[in-house]
Amino acid sequence: MKLVKETQKIWGVSGDELAVTATCIRVPVMRAHAESINLEFEKELSEEEAVKVLEKAAGVKLINDRSNNRFPTPLDASNNDDVFVGRIR
Repeated sequence: MKLVKETQKIWGVSGDELAVTATCIRVPVMRAHAESINLEFEKELSEEEAVKVLEKAAGVKLINDRSNNRFPTPLDASNNDDVFVGRIR
């Protein structure tokens, strides 16, 4: 339940505005928190469209390099308030 409330808090929305189904695994990691989020939209959104939106989003850093197996890590997020996003599919 904490994961649901934390997501709503980060996004600044109430439970009525954002329905969340959560799976949570706690792993002790210094420096950062991580979430795996599965989003469903009213209209279909391609991976390419999602990447374009995220690239323009304020406070978001996109690291989604499949060919080099490069995705966000806690070290990337250290001393940084941005939200790091990767593994988009």
